[in-house]
Amino acid sequence: MTNPRLALVTVDQGFEYQQNVSQLLIPVVIMIAVRTRLQELQPLVAEVVSVLSNDPKCGIHRVAARGIGGQSGR
Repeated sequence: MTNPRLALVTVDQGFEYQQNVSQLLIPVVIMIAVRTRLQELQPLVAEVVSVLSNDPKCGIHRVAARGIGGQSGR
């Protein structure tokens, strides 16, 4: 049996300013969209899965909707 992978996925764009990110023990994916409605976040799910599938390092990873600043990536 493989170990489960842990990660936090959030829409809280202030997360990295509210937490001590240097001590994170898991990757955190911040989904960035104009609104936090399901219709706006659903298109980002594939990219979130891609980020998490590539064995991300601990820390902040951003996934942004098209046309939104903040770029996806680490």
